[in-house]
Amino acid sequence: MRQVLINKQGKLTVAEIPAPTVEPGKVLVKTEYSVISSGTEVATIKHHSSGLVSKAISKPELIGKLAVQVMENGPVRTVEFIKDNLTRWTALGYSASGTVLEVGDNVSKIKVGDKVACIGSEYAYHADVICVPENLAVQVPEGASLQNAAFAPIAAIATQATRKCQISIGETAAVIGLGLVGLLTCQILSLSGCRVIGIDPSANRRKLAMKMGALNSIAGDEGIKAAIESHTDGLGVDVSVITAASETSAPVMLGSELCREGGKIVVVGDVKLDIDRNVMYRKELDLIMSRSTGPGRYDFEYEERGHDYPSQYVRWTEARNVDSCLKLMANGSLNIESIITNEITVDQIDKAYELLSTQDSTVAVLINYGDSSKKPNISTRLDIKPLKPLDSSVIGAAVIGTGEFAKAITLPNIRANNNFQLIGVSNRTGHTAEHA
Repeated sequence: MRQVLINKQGKLTVAEIPAPTVEPGKVLVKTEYSVISSGTEVATIKHHSSGLVSKAISKPELIGKLAVQVMENGPVRTVEFIKDNLTRWTALGYSASGTVLEVGDNVSKIKVGDKVACIGSEYAYHADVICVPENLAVQVPEGASLQNAAFAPIAAIATQATRKCQISIGETAAVIGLGLVGLLTCQILSLSGCRVIGIDPSANRRKLAMKMGALNSIAGDEGIKAAIESHTDGLGVDVSVITAASETSAPVMLGSELCREGGKIVVVGDVKLDIDRNVMYRKELDLIMSRSTGPGRYDFEYEERGHDYPSQYVRWTEARNVDSCLKLMANGSLNIESIITNEITVDQIDKAYELLSTQDSTVAVLINYGDSSKKPNISTRLDIKPLKPLDSSVIGAAVIGTGEFAKAITLPNIRANNNFQLIGVSNRTGHTAEHA
């Protein structure tokens, strides 16, 4: 099957790798659409593309770890480790939709043939076939297209942020940063009865915010405070939602300046939190973190083992947030078409990231995996080269599990020993097995 991968040098590829097999508690999904966002994934590309010096400056603790590795393992093995790390492929993607091909043991809510939206950077890859835990595959209701459903996990991030605002009808919210999540946050806040003001330097994105329900959208220039005062009769906004990504705390400080006394700042984006206590204290502002798609995210018991939270105690989990977004799409309340700026095939992946990195008018790119009636290649085996008969003096070796120890110790020793020939490897994820 095809899968989009990136290595630590920032090189993108569409690799042909073995498809995953269905596991207990999970479903195997034929991907029909997946979404590339202008925020999270482009930031990942930029980070991987930065040189070793830049990475060392941004994360000086890595230099100390490298020094320890040299002392413990020696310079030769450390160099081999670095080379392996630089060429190792990482899977991209976290929001997709498709059709269920198989269900694993202990799956009770989903059946073969169901249309589902799939959640999570560890599962909803840009790939022809993905294996997703039951709690992270949400059935698509009638009336919601699979194109739109691919956006539901990202819309759930905006929904969770809106819930954390605890805002009332008629109150005013400033959304700072109008990327994909910011635009969806504008729309969901507006659907909740709020007066929304979008803030972003991009004129194109400010126009989109108006289409998505914002009362007004303004650039982050010197006149911003006057504009906010005009819209709030001098009071200030009830809540500032930070959906920008920044290496500084400037978006948070702007949010605090725009808030009324007793207001709230809800942080969604990846920003620094070097906060001026004086402003926060004098206005008695609440600082609230909004965690991705909602309760359950990063919880192994919920995501991997399928242990759901009782709805009477945890009303909105990440799956229930996705479900609520799908229902809004089904009844026409949630407008996705305005933010689909490009639709491509998986083989055009370089074009997608170029558009997102260079054109601020491009907010999201939808990947179409082709004819939905065409059966995908779900072979779980990939023959890299023909296997020749082994000499009687040579032992054929196969390795199951290609984790850090196997790659650092087991596999190099097998390759270095003339009495052995490596004939195959097997791993839970195809891209890891192929790299090994």
